[in-house]
Amino acid sequence: MGDSRALEKRKKPIRQSNFELLRIFAILLIIGHHFTVHGGFGLWGDEVITKNIEWLILIQIGGKIGVDIFILISGYFLVTSTSIKTAKVFKLWLQLIFYSLVIYFVFCFYFQEQFSRLEFFKNCLPIAFKKWWFASVYFVLFLISPYLNKLLNALTKQQYLRALILLGVLWVVIPTFLPVDYESSNLAWFIYLYAVAGYIRLFNPKFKLPSICWLLLAAGVIFISWRLTISLYLNVKVNYVTAWFYPYYGNLYDANKMTIFLISLFLFIGFAKMKTFRSRLINLISSATFGVYLIHDSDYVRGYIWSNVFKNATYIESEELIKYSISVIFIVFGVCTAIELIRIFAFEKTYMPVVESIGAKIDSVIYKTENSVSKKLGKSE
Repeated sequence: MGDSRALEKRKKPIRQSNFELLRIFAILLIIGHHFTVHGGFGLWGDEVITKNIEWLILIQIGGKIGVDIFILISGYFLVTSTSIKTAKVFKLWLQLIFYSLVIYFVFCFYFQEQFSRLEFFKNCLPIAFKKWWFASVYFVLFLISPYLNKLLNALTKQQYLRALILLGVLWVVIPTFLPVDYESSNLAWFIYLYAVAGYIRLFNPKFKLPSICWLLLAAGVIFISWRLTISLYLNVKVNYVTAWFYPYYGNLYDANKMTIFLISLFLFIGFAKMKTFRSRLINLISSATFGVYLIHDSDYVRGYIWSNVFKNATYIESEELIKYSISVIFIVFGVCTAIELIRIFAFEKTYMPVVESIGAKIDSVIYKTENSVSKKLGKSE
Protein backbone atom coordinates (compact mmCIF):
# COMPACT_ATOMS: atom_id res chain seq x y z
CA MET A 1 0.00 0.00 0.00
CA GLY A 2 1.20 3.52 -0.75
CA ASP A 3 2.65 5.95 1.77
CA SER A 4 0.58 8.98 0.86
CA ARG A 5 -2.45 10.09 -1.07
CA ALA A 6 -0.39 12.28 -3.41
CA LEU A 7 1.92 9.41 -4.27
CA GLU A 8 -1.01 7.07 -4.91
CA LYS A 9 -2.55 9.54 -7.34
CA ARG A 10 0.60 9.65 -9.45
CA LYS A 11 0.84 5.88 -9.70
CA LYS A 12 -0.90 3.82 -12.35
CA PRO A 13 -2.68 0.67 -11.20
CA ILE A 14 -0.21 -2.20 -11.05
CA ARG A 15 -1.27 -5.79 -11.62
CA GLN A 16 0.01 -7.17 -8.36
CA SER A 17 -0.33 -10.93 -8.37
CA ASN A 18 -1.46 -11.16 -4.76
CA PHE A 19 -4.63 -9.27 -5.75
CA GLU A 20 -4.93 -11.27 -8.98
CA LEU A 21 -4.70 -14.47 -6.96
CA LEU A 22 -7.54 -13.15 -4.81
CA ARG A 23 -9.64 -12.64 -7.96
CA ILE A 24 -9.08 -16.27 -8.92
CA PHE A 25 -10.02 -17.41 -5.44
CA ALA A 26 -13.16 -15.25 -5.57
CA ILE A 27 -14.39 -16.73 -8.86
CA LEU A 28 -13.83 -20.25 -7.54
CA LEU A 29 -15.99 -19.36 -4.54
CA ILE A 30 -18.68 -18.04 -6.89
CA ILE A 31 -18.65 -21.21 -9.01
CA GLY A 32 -19.00 -23.29 -5.84
CA HIS A 33 -21.97 -21.16 -4.82
CA HIS A 34 -23.61 -21.70 -8.21
CA PHE A 35 -22.93 -25.45 -8.02
CA THR A 36 -25.12 -25.46 -4.92
CA VAL A 37 -27.87 -22.90 -5.57
CA HIS A 38 -28.46 -23.91 -9.22
CA GLY A 39 -27.84 -27.62 -8.73
CA GLY A 40 -31.41 -28.53 -7.85
CA PHE A 41 -30.54 -29.84 -4.37
CA GLY A 42 -33.44 -28.19 -2.51
CA LEU A 43 -31.36 -27.54 0.59
CA TRP A 44 -33.96 -25.69 2.59
CA GLY A 45 -36.67 -28.34 2.74
CA ASP A 46 -37.64 -30.46 5.72
CA GLU A 47 -35.03 -33.17 5.19
CA VAL A 48 -32.49 -34.16 7.79
CA ILE A 49 -29.19 -32.33 7.48
CA THR A 50 -26.67 -34.89 6.23
CA LYS A 51 -22.92 -34.45 5.80
CA ASN A 52 -23.49 -33.82 2.10
CA ILE A 53 -26.00 -31.07 2.83
CA GLU A 54 -23.63 -29.57 5.40
CA TRP A 55 -20.95 -29.47 2.69
CA LEU A 56 -23.31 -27.83 0.20
CA ILE A 57 -24.33 -25.22 2.77
CA LEU A 58 -20.64 -24.54 3.36
CA ILE A 59 -19.72 -23.93 -0.30
CA GLN A 60 -22.90 -21.93 -0.81
CA ILE A 61 -21.41 -19.21 1.41
CA GLY A 62 -18.76 -18.44 -1.21
CA GLY A 63 -20.96 -16.68 -3.76
CA LYS A 64 -21.56 -13.42 -1.95
CA ILE A 65 -18.02 -13.42 -0.57
CA GLY A 66 -16.72 -13.56 -4.14
CA VAL A 67 -19.00 -10.71 -5.22
CA ASP A 68 -17.89 -8.49 -2.33
CA ILE A 69 -14.23 -9.26 -3.00
CA PHE A 70 -14.48 -8.24 -6.66
CA ILE A 71 -15.96 -4.86 -5.71
CA LEU A 72 -13.40 -4.29 -2.95
CA ILE A 73 -10.58 -4.90 -5.43
CA SER A 74 -12.21 -2.52 -7.94
CA GLY A 75 -12.62 0.20 -5.34
CA TYR A 76 -9.02 -0.14 -4.19
CA PHE A 77 -7.58 0.34 -7.67
CA LEU A 78 -10.14 2.74 -9.15
CA VAL A 79 -10.54 5.25 -6.31
CA THR A 80 -7.53 7.33 -7.39
CA SER A 81 -8.69 7.62 -11.01
CA THR A 82 -9.96 11.03 -12.10
CA SER A 83 -11.59 9.82 -15.30
CA ILE A 84 -12.51 6.73 -17.26
CA LYS A 85 -11.24 6.16 -20.76
CA THR A 86 -14.08 5.64 -23.20
CA ALA A 87 -12.21 2.67 -24.66
CA LYS A 88 -12.45 0.85 -21.33
CA VAL A 89 -16.21 1.36 -21.25
CA PHE A 90 -16.47 0.01 -24.81
CA LYS A 91 -14.21 -2.91 -23.91
CA LEU A 92 -16.48 -3.96 -21.03
CA TRP A 93 -19.65 -3.45 -23.06
CA LEU A 94 -18.29 -5.44 -26.03
CA GLN A 95 -17.33 -8.33 -23.76
CA LEU A 96 -20.88 -8.44 -22.38
CA ILE A 97 -22.61 -8.26 -25.75
CA PHE A 98 -20.19 -10.83 -27.23
CA TYR A 99 -21.15 -13.49 -24.71
CA SER A 100 -24.79 -12.48 -24.62
CA LEU A 101 -25.23 -12.95 -28.37
CA VAL A 102 -22.81 -15.84 -28.93
CA ILE A 103 -24.29 -17.95 -26.13
CA TYR A 104 -27.82 -17.16 -27.34
CA PHE A 105 -27.05 -18.23 -30.92
CA VAL A 106 -25.21 -21.36 -29.77
CA PHE A 107 -28.25 -22.47 -27.78
CA CYS A 108 -30.62 -21.60 -30.63
CA PHE A 109 -28.66 -23.63 -33.20
CA TYR A 110 -27.41 -26.53 -31.09
CA PHE A 111 -29.59 -26.85 -27.99
CA GLN A 112 -33.12 -26.33 -29.36
CA GLU A 113 -33.62 -22.89 -27.84
CA GLN A 114 -36.50 -21.25 -29.71
CA PHE A 115 -35.31 -18.15 -31.58
CA SER A 116 -37.28 -15.05 -30.70
CA ARG A 117 -36.87 -11.52 -31.99
CA LEU A 118 -37.69 -10.22 -28.53
CA GLU A 119 -35.00 -12.39 -26.91
CA PHE A 120 -32.55 -11.41 -29.62
CA PHE A 121 -33.27 -7.75 -28.88
CA LYS A 122 -32.78 -8.33 -25.15
CA ASN A 123 -29.48 -10.08 -25.79
CA CYS A 124 -28.34 -7.08 -27.81
CA LEU A 125 -28.82 -5.00 -24.65
CA PRO A 126 -27.54 -7.31 -21.89
CA ILE A 127 -26.97 -4.53 -19.38
CA ALA A 128 -30.40 -2.93 -19.72
CA PHE A 129 -32.16 -6.30 -19.51
CA LYS A 130 -29.93 -7.60 -16.71
CA LYS A 131 -28.71 -10.76 -18.43
CA TRP A 132 -26.20 -10.86 -15.57
CA TRP A 133 -27.27 -8.94 -12.48
CA PHE A 134 -23.70 -8.42 -11.27
CA ALA A 135 -22.50 -7.15 -14.65
CA SER A 136 -25.37 -4.66 -14.93
CA VAL A 137 -24.74 -3.19 -11.49
CA TYR A 138 -20.96 -3.18 -11.94
CA PHE A 139 -21.26 -1.40 -15.30
CA VAL A 140 -23.19 1.45 -13.66
CA LEU A 141 -20.68 1.59 -10.80
CA PHE A 142 -17.84 1.75 -13.33
CA LEU A 143 -19.51 4.63 -15.20
CA ILE A 144 -20.08 6.74 -12.08
CA SER A 145 -16.72 5.92 -10.45
CA PRO A 146 -14.94 9.18 -11.54
CA TYR A 147 -17.63 11.28 -9.86
CA LEU A 148 -17.71 9.00 -6.85
CA ASN A 149 -13.93 9.35 -6.63
CA LYS A 150 -14.14 13.16 -6.55
CA LEU A 151 -16.51 12.94 -3.60
CA LEU A 152 -14.41 10.38 -1.72
CA ASN A 153 -11.13 12.20 -2.35
CA ALA A 154 -12.64 15.46 -1.11
CA LEU A 155 -13.50 13.99 2.30
CA THR A 156 -11.19 14.32 5.26
CA LYS A 157 -10.17 11.13 7.01
CA GLN A 158 -12.65 11.80 9.84
CA GLN A 159 -15.53 12.61 7.49
CA TYR A 160 -14.82 9.52 5.42
CA LEU A 161 -14.67 7.24 8.45
CA ARG A 162 -17.88 8.66 9.94
CA ALA A 163 -19.70 8.12 6.65
CA LEU A 164 -18.51 4.51 6.48
CA ILE A 165 -19.59 3.86 10.07
CA LEU A 166 -23.02 5.45 9.55
CA LEU A 167 -23.73 3.50 6.35
CA GLY A 168 -22.23 0.38 7.90
CA VAL A 169 -24.73 0.53 10.76
CA LEU A 170 -27.65 1.19 8.39
CA TRP A 171 -26.71 -1.26 5.62
CA VAL A 172 -24.72 -3.96 7.44
CA VAL A 173 -25.34 -4.19 11.17
CA ILE A 174 -29.09 -3.59 11.42
CA PRO A 175 -30.08 -5.71 8.34
CA THR A 176 -28.10 -8.62 9.81
CA PHE A 177 -30.51 -8.86 12.73
CA LEU A 178 -33.72 -7.33 11.38
CA PRO A 179 -35.61 -7.76 8.08
CA VAL A 180 -34.98 -4.17 6.96
CA ASP A 181 -32.67 -2.67 4.35
CA TYR A 182 -32.90 1.12 4.89
CA GLU A 183 -33.26 1.78 1.15
CA SER A 184 -30.17 -0.18 0.30
CA SER A 185 -29.84 -1.80 -3.12
CA ASN A 186 -27.24 -3.75 -5.08
CA LEU A 187 -25.80 -0.51 -6.46
CA ALA A 188 -25.80 1.19 -3.05
CA TRP A 189 -24.05 -1.84 -1.56
CA PHE A 190 -21.42 -1.84 -4.30
CA ILE A 191 -20.80 1.86 -3.69
CA TYR A 192 -20.31 1.14 0.00
CA LEU A 193 -17.81 -1.66 -0.66
CA TYR A 194 -16.06 0.57 -3.20
CA ALA A 195 -15.80 3.32 -0.56
CA VAL A 196 -14.45 0.91 2.08
CA ALA A 197 -11.65 -0.22 -0.22
CA GLY A 198 -11.10 3.39 -1.27
CA TYR A 199 -10.56 4.37 2.37
CA ILE A 200 -7.91 1.66 2.72
CA ARG A 201 -6.17 2.88 -0.43
CA LEU A 202 -6.29 6.60 0.35
CA PHE A 203 -5.50 6.59 4.06
CA ASN A 204 -3.48 3.39 4.44
CA PRO A 205 -4.72 2.36 7.91
CA LYS A 206 -2.19 0.33 9.86
CA PHE A 207 -3.43 -3.24 10.02
CA LYS A 208 -0.88 -4.57 12.46
CA LEU A 209 -1.70 -8.26 12.24
CA PRO A 210 0.23 -10.25 9.61
CA SER A 211 -1.46 -11.58 6.49
CA ILE A 212 -1.97 -15.11 7.85
CA CYS A 213 -3.89 -13.79 10.87
CA TRP A 214 -6.41 -11.98 8.66
CA LEU A 215 -6.88 -15.12 6.57
CA LEU A 216 -7.41 -17.19 9.71
CA LEU A 217 -9.93 -14.64 10.97
CA ALA A 218 -11.82 -14.99 7.69
CA ALA A 219 -11.76 -18.77 8.02
CA GLY A 220 -13.01 -18.47 11.61
CA VAL A 221 -15.99 -16.32 10.62
CA ILE A 222 -16.79 -18.72 7.76
CA PHE A 223 -16.83 -21.63 10.20
CA ILE A 224 -19.01 -19.78 12.72
CA SER A 225 -21.46 -18.66 10.00
CA TRP A 226 -21.66 -22.17 8.57
CA ARG A 227 -22.28 -23.90 11.90
CA LEU A 228 -24.68 -21.20 13.12
CA THR A 229 -26.75 -21.44 9.94
CA ILE A 230 -27.00 -25.22 10.31
CA SER A 231 -27.79 -24.94 14.03
CA LEU A 232 -30.54 -22.38 13.44
CA TYR A 233 -32.09 -24.53 10.74
CA LEU A 234 -32.01 -27.70 12.84
CA ASN A 235 -33.38 -26.10 16.01
CA VAL A 236 -35.75 -23.53 14.63
CA LYS A 237 -38.88 -25.72 14.91
CA VAL A 238 -38.29 -26.82 18.49
CA ASN A 239 -36.45 -23.91 20.04
CA TYR A 240 -38.57 -20.86 20.85
CA VAL A 241 -35.49 -18.64 21.12
CA THR A 242 -34.46 -19.27 17.52
CA ALA A 243 -37.92 -19.70 16.03
CA TRP A 244 -38.29 -15.98 15.31
CA PHE A 245 -35.26 -16.24 13.03
CA TYR A 246 -36.79 -18.96 10.84
CA PRO A 247 -37.62 -16.80 7.81
CA TYR A 248 -34.10 -15.34 7.92
CA TYR A 249 -31.82 -18.29 8.64
CA GLY A 250 -30.19 -17.72 5.24
CA ASN A 251 -29.49 -14.09 6.16
CA LEU A 252 -25.98 -14.88 7.29
CA TYR A 253 -25.10 -15.62 3.66
CA ASP A 254 -26.32 -12.37 2.06
CA ALA A 255 -23.72 -10.00 0.59
CA ASN A 256 -24.43 -7.14 2.99
CA LYS A 257 -24.65 -9.13 6.22
CA MET A 258 -21.97 -8.73 8.88
CA THR A 259 -20.68 -12.26 8.42
CA ILE A 260 -20.10 -12.03 4.66
CA PHE A 261 -18.83 -8.46 4.86
CA LEU A 262 -16.28 -9.32 7.54
CA ILE A 263 -15.12 -12.47 5.72
CA SER A 264 -14.66 -10.52 2.48
CA LEU A 265 -12.88 -7.65 4.21
CA PHE A 266 -10.57 -9.97 6.17
CA LEU A 267 -9.68 -11.88 3.00
CA PHE A 268 -9.04 -8.62 1.15
CA ILE A 269 -6.77 -7.28 3.90
CA GLY A 270 -5.02 -10.65 4.18
CA PHE A 271 -4.15 -10.74 0.48
CA ALA A 272 -3.30 -7.01 0.45
CA LYS A 273 -0.78 -7.53 3.25
CA MET A 274 0.95 -10.39 1.45
CA LYS A 275 4.40 -9.66 0.09
CA THR A 276 3.84 -8.16 -3.34
CA PHE A 277 4.85 -10.45 -6.19
CA ARG A 278 4.21 -10.71 -9.92
CA SER A 279 3.42 -13.85 -11.85
CA ARG A 280 2.56 -13.75 -15.55
CA LEU A 281 0.64 -17.00 -15.27
CA ILE A 282 -1.50 -15.83 -12.33
CA ASN A 283 -2.14 -12.48 -14.03
CA LEU A 284 -3.10 -14.23 -17.27
CA ILE A 285 -5.55 -16.57 -15.55
CA SER A 286 -6.92 -13.70 -13.48
CA SER A 287 -7.63 -11.66 -16.62
CA ALA A 288 -10.21 -14.31 -17.56
CA THR A 289 -12.18 -14.33 -14.29
CA PHE A 290 -14.92 -11.93 -15.40
CA GLY A 291 -15.36 -13.96 -18.57
CA VAL A 292 -15.60 -17.13 -16.49
CA TYR A 293 -18.51 -15.57 -14.63
CA LEU A 294 -20.26 -14.44 -17.82
CA ILE A 295 -19.97 -17.85 -19.46
CA HIS A 296 -20.99 -20.22 -16.70
CA ASP A 297 -23.74 -18.02 -15.20
CA SER A 298 -25.53 -17.12 -18.42
CA ASP A 299 -29.27 -17.78 -18.24
CA TYR A 300 -28.89 -20.47 -20.91
CA VAL A 301 -25.66 -22.10 -19.75
CA ARG A 302 -26.54 -22.14 -16.06
CA GLY A 303 -29.43 -24.58 -16.24
CA TYR A 304 -27.74 -26.75 -18.84
CA ILE A 305 -24.38 -27.40 -17.17
CA TRP A 306 -25.62 -28.02 -13.64
CA SER A 307 -28.63 -30.18 -14.61
CA ASN A 308 -27.72 -31.79 -17.94
CA VAL A 309 -23.93 -31.97 -17.98
CA PHE A 310 -22.96 -32.53 -14.36
CA LYS A 311 -26.35 -33.67 -13.01
CA ASN A 312 -25.60 -32.18 -9.60
CA ALA A 313 -28.81 -33.22 -7.85
CA THR A 314 -28.22 -36.93 -8.53
CA TYR A 315 -25.20 -36.81 -6.20
CA ILE A 316 -27.11 -35.55 -3.15
CA GLU A 317 -26.78 -38.92 -1.37
CA SER A 318 -23.49 -39.99 -2.94
CA GLU A 319 -20.38 -40.51 -0.83
CA GLU A 320 -18.46 -38.92 -3.70
CA LEU A 321 -20.31 -35.59 -3.57
CA ILE A 322 -17.51 -33.59 -1.93
CA LYS A 323 -14.84 -34.86 -4.32
CA TYR A 324 -17.22 -34.53 -7.24
CA SER A 325 -18.17 -30.93 -6.43
CA ILE A 326 -14.53 -29.85 -6.09
CA SER A 327 -13.69 -31.52 -9.41
CA VAL A 328 -16.64 -29.89 -11.16
CA ILE A 329 -15.76 -26.44 -9.79
CA PHE A 330 -12.24 -26.68 -11.24
CA ILE A 331 -13.48 -28.18 -14.51
CA VAL A 332 -15.93 -25.30 -15.02
CA PHE A 333 -13.23 -22.80 -14.08
CA GLY A 334 -10.68 -24.38 -16.43
CA VAL A 335 -12.98 -24.71 -19.45
CA CYS A 336 -14.43 -21.20 -19.07
CA THR A 337 -10.95 -19.73 -18.58
CA ALA A 338 -9.79 -21.37 -21.81
CA ILE A 339 -12.83 -20.01 -23.70
CA GLU A 340 -12.29 -16.49 -22.35
CA LEU A 341 -8.57 -16.48 -23.19
CA ILE A 342 -9.41 -17.60 -26.72
CA ARG A 343 -11.88 -14.71 -26.98
CA ILE A 344 -9.27 -12.26 -25.71
CA PHE A 345 -6.50 -13.33 -28.07
CA ALA A 346 -8.64 -14.17 -31.11
CA PHE A 347 -11.09 -11.25 -30.98
CA GLU A 348 -10.32 -8.62 -28.35
CA LYS A 349 -6.69 -8.20 -29.34
CA THR A 350 -7.89 -7.63 -32.91
CA TYR A 351 -10.61 -5.05 -32.37
CA MET A 352 -9.23 -3.18 -29.34
CA PRO A 353 -6.74 -1.02 -31.34
CA VAL A 354 -9.71 0.34 -33.31
CA VAL A 355 -11.77 0.77 -30.14
CA GLU A 356 -8.90 2.59 -28.42
CA SER A 357 -8.48 4.90 -31.40
CA ILE A 358 -12.20 5.79 -31.46
CA GLY A 359 -12.23 6.10 -27.67
CA ALA A 360 -9.27 8.48 -27.71
CA LYS A 361 -11.07 10.77 -30.17
CA ILE A 362 -14.23 10.76 -28.04
CA ASP A 363 -12.16 11.48 -24.91
CA SER A 364 -10.50 14.39 -26.71
CA VAL A 365 -13.87 15.91 -27.66
CA ILE A 366 -15.18 15.46 -24.10
CA TYR A 367 -12.02 17.02 -22.64
CA LYS A 368 -12.24 20.05 -24.96
CA THR A 369 -15.94 20.48 -24.22
CA GLU A 370 -15.39 20.34 -20.46
CA ASN A 371 -12.56 22.89 -20.68
CA SER A 372 -14.69 25.21 -22.81
CA VAL A 373 -17.61 25.01 -20.39
CA SER A 374 -15.30 25.58 -17.41
CA LYS A 375 -13.82 28.71 -19.02
CA LYS A 376 -17.25 30.13 -19.80
CA LEU A 377 -18.45 29.48 -16.27
CA GLY A 378 -15.29 31.10 -14.92
CA LYS A 379 -15.84 34.24 -16.97
CA SER A 380 -19.50 34.48 -15.99
CA GLU A 381 -18.58 34.36 -12.32
